[in-house]
Formats: sequence, C-alpha cells, structure tokens
Amino acid sequence: SPGMNFIEGSLEPGAPPVFRSGELAVSLENYVFEPGRRLAGRATLGVRPEHVSLAGAGSGMPFSRQVEIEIVEPMGSETLVWTRLGAAAFAFLVDSETRIAAGDRVTIGFDPARASLFDAAGGGRL
Repeated sequence: SPGMNFIEGSLEPGAPPVFRSGELAVSLENYVFEPGRRLAGRATLGVRPEHVSLAGAGSGMPFSRQVEIEIVEPMGSETLVWTRLGAAAFAFLVDSETRIAAGDRVTIGFDPARASLFDAAGGGRL
C-alpha cells in the first residue's frame, strides 16, 4: 500500500522500444524484457509510487515530466500525492516534511527500468 500505478497504452517496437499512451511516451531503453515476449501491441505500464522522485531528483531520472498536483494525502511519516500522467491518475510518495499542495506544478521522474510492463491481452509481464 499504496498500490502500483497502471497506465494503459501500447508498446512500439524500435531501438529503443517506447511505451505510448496518448501524448505520453516513455523510452524503455534500459528495461529488461522477459525472454520470448513480443515487443509490440497493447500493454500496461506499472510504476510503484515509491519509485517516483520529485523535483531535482525527479528531473535527473531517465523519464521526467512536469505535472500539476491534484490531491495531497498526509499518511504519517509519508504523504501520498496524486496527479495525472497522460490520462491516468498517478500517485507518488514524498516524506511528510515535503511542502506540497494541490495546484502546485512540480517535476516528477522515474526510471522505466524499475517499472513493470504487462501484456494487456494476457496480463503477463513483458
């Protein structure tokens, strides 16, 4: 808890492969695919909230994006923060000392190599 973020989209073959959901494009240059899995078609990208970084650390990640904060949920020693990534609701964690409020624009980032990519048809990890 909190659960993984899931973004529906498609996997586009190439060097490197790219996960795309609407205008959102995530390069999968360092993602380690399961052997024998197809590298094209409908897919779901899963990102754990604890693997998302904020501000300077987020800007330095292989994937980063400026987003607008929608909801801030204090949870004791951590705060769960909600935004949108593409069309999907997207949550990430910050420590309780981080000052952040709904309406703030911040940069978040994550390493797609630490994400999980699932085949939309069968649900298996790609």
